[in-house]
Amino acid sequence: MTYRVEPDPSSIYFRGFADCNDAIMITDHSGKIIYVNSAWEQLFGFDRSEVIGKTPKILRSGKHDAAFYENIWNSITDPQIAHWKGEVVNRCKSGLLIPVFLMITTIRHPDQSIYGYVGIATDFRAHKESEQKQRQYDNLSAIRMFSEGLAHQIGTTLAVIRGRAELLATQPPSQSAIKIGTQTIIEQVDRIQQCVAYLLQFCRTSQGLDLKEVEVGPLLREVQSHFEQKTQDLDIVFKIQFLKHPPIKADPHRMKQILTHLLDNAIDAIEASQKKLSETKVHTISINAEELDSEIKITIQDTGCGIDEKDLEKIFQPFFTSKDIGKGIGLGLSLALTLTQDMGGRISVASKVGAGSTFSLHFPKA
Repeated sequence: MTYRVEPDPSSIYFRGFADCNDAIMITDHSGKIIYVNSAWEQLFGFDRSEVIGKTPKILRSGKHDAAFYENIWNSITDPQIAHWKGEVVNRCKSGLLIPVFLMITTIRHPDQSIYGYVGIATDFRAHKESEQKQRQYDNLSAIRMFSEGLAHQIGTTLAVIRGRAELLATQPPSQSAIKIGTQTIIEQVDRIQQCVAYLLQFCRTSQGLDLKEVEVGPLLREVQSHFEQKTQDLDIVFKIQFLKHPPIKADPHRMKQILTHLLDNAIDAIEASQKKLSETKVHTISINAEELDSEIKITIQDTGCGIDEKDLEKIFQPFFTSKDIGKGIGLGLSLALTLTQDMGGRISVASKVGAGSTFSLHFPKA
């Protein structure tokens, strides 16, 4: 049986193709064009007479490699799939590059042999422009929030430094006054340096990633050892539990940074609870690693003050902190999130005020 595309104005099937607002192309089994509708001519700038008998290669933009087109061809010729859809950048007659969402469906004879293919292309320019504007808006919002936080942190610190310096300038010289004042100035300068160091880490998180197979157990032990003295001083019991698990694909240095930020956060939460309630109970920090289907899950659980429900959605935002002034600058958790995502992982938190928090890290197996 031979199919033909005939301009029959009385045929509802033909009118469905001819009057469609999306660009439609029909090719035979070898890929030669046998029909395009008016919307296709308007979108790509070719006259129908210029393209009949040619192949869709006339639209190739150079933005996609051979493997991309091979994947399309394999999909539409596979009897089990027989279609393909996705975003393509095409080149129109004038040379203009146009992003389109393309759907290709295989046409078959009654005996299931391939007659040809129908491609329907939707102009994606408006969508892409809207998407770009939204990204710009989101970026500006993030920069605005980041700048406000940075200005607050550095502005507050500089105000303390200036105030202390002015106080020293008006006081009669004494060893104790000079010692206290200079110590305060040093502490606040250190605070600015810490803020700058965190900002540099943000700028460099995705640079120089050294991904390799990382054994989780030894890494947890190593990070834990750095906090042993501090947890002993605060009467915090450290519990760590893991089995022999497959390694994860990660950067060892960045993994240590993530775990360090989370453990710092857990210790601060316990300190806050101890001071607020004048507690004598024993607090714990538990670190567990377990193997799931395709990933390793690491949890860090503390029995600290917990996080208010209204703050849970904000804790990963840069410069957000509920800690006392001078205790934290609000970049640790935000940096931990960025580092985790850069390595293909994810992070989540569950918390209850007065009961503590649990942070969960998920990383794919190597």
